[in-house]
Amino acid sequence: VRKAMLMALDRQGMVDAILFGNGEPAQSPFYGPGVLFHTRDFAISHDLEKAKALMAESQFPKGFSAKLVIPSGDETASQAAVIAKDQLAKIGITIDVQPMESGAWYSTWSSGNFELVYKLGSNLVGDPAQNMPFDFWSFDEGGRNAAFSSYRNEDIVKLSKQAEAETDVAKRTALYRDIQKIAMAEVPQIYLFHPSVVFATRDDVKGFRVYPTRLIRLWEVWRGK
Repeated sequence: VRKAMLMALDRQGMVDAILFGNGEPAQSPFYGPGVLFHTRDFAISHDLEKAKALMAESQFPKGFSAKLVIPSGDETASQAAVIAKDQLAKIGITIDVQPMESGAWYSTWSSGNFELVYKLGSNLVGDPAQNMPFDFWSFDEGGRNAAFSSYRNEDIVKLSKQAEAETDVAKRTALYRDIQKIAMAEVPQIYLFHPSVVFATRDDVKGFRVYPTRLIRLWEVWRGK
């Protein structure tokens, strides 16, 4: 069902309509191509007919209804939800979009008490080891219960722990490649898109830069002559 949902969504269309082309569809569980070891080799393409076939083979051949919680006031989330609602209806999934104030949205998400939730993610550093625990490990292992979703894949957990301790670049590359292969086959999350960072600065703004992870460290910025 998760793979069917991902295939039913025209994510390039989302990038074009919502971001005016300033971004790209997510093709990995990693938070963007600026993260080390990211690969597009296991990307899933938009394919409505295959999505319909997958739904027909699932436990929900006639579809189902679900509530999608989004943070209110987030225009990108709102537009993505509208498009997702329309496109998922084509495979029999009826979406009820429920905007929530940011505090309530986070409480709903972090409690695991949701059916669908819209979230964002970013790396503080370029290494995927930072986010592996959050997205794939349990609370007991120091993670966040797979982004509060309760998803569990023992192979991903094992590989990510090995990769975190591995110092050989070639071996780490192979481990993270295997992780991405498994995750894109199972689709624990519906990966949407990575916005580009569009910006302009004045001559007196110093220290501003956009990191490869697309993070902006405003605490490093100052005004000068």
